[in-house]
Amino acid sequence: ISAKRRRDFLEGYLKHDLKALGFDINSRNLTICLKYLATMNGCEFKTNTYQKALSLNHKEITEALAVLQRLLLVRILEPWSINVRHQVTRNPTLYVRDTGLLHSLLNLNSAEDLLDYAQRGKSWEGFVIEAMIGAAINAQKFNRGYYFRTEKGKFELDFVMDRGRGVLWAIEIKLSPTERIRASHIEAAEMIGAERRFFVHASQDPPFEKKGGFDALSLMDMRRTIAVD
Repeated sequence: ISAKRRRDFLEGYLKHDLKALGFDINSRNLTICLKYLATMNGCEFKTNTYQKALSLNHKEITEALAVLQRLLLVRILEPWSINVRHQVTRNPTLYVRDTGLLHSLLNLNSAEDLLDYAQRGKSWEGFVIEAMIGAAINAQKFNRGYYFRTEKGKFELDFVMDRGRGVLWAIEIKLSPTERIRASHIEAAEMIGAERRFFVHASQDPPFEKKGGFDALSLMDMRRTIAVD
């Protein structure tokens, strides 16, 4: 029932509510862009990949993504590139903001479906990013969110939180309890000049003690830290 309601919501939102909300755009373009984005959730956006997959031109894709962002369906994270010595990627990363809608778009209708889904870590990543941004906005301690990746992908961070006044937090997000902070994450945090560093994991028990300046926290503890610090 829940999955059907989410699908019905999307159909109504994208097909019937657009003009009432002041958008003059082909609803089919929105729908196919959103469905394809769901399969690429958490991946770097490359226009030519979308063009080949959807048979839409650059203008159509750009317009569709802009509207999906304004409809609060899509989160667009730009890459952090200020005062970094290395060449960094210039393409944004895209997420479907609501994890329930993401799962409906991917036809993941049960816990078993999700466990069998190879990219479930990206679903968790997007969920955590939205939860952290929400906590920071509520605490009035959020300026903007980014991600960080050097051009060849050697150094990267899932999320960079700009807390305002030049304060940056480096955040890695992992679903698997076997994941660990790597030397490349530590170096990436150094590159951007992060004041604090966090490893957000899916369990209640931290998978390691502090390493390379990274504190390992559950999402619940991370949200508390964002609100208090």
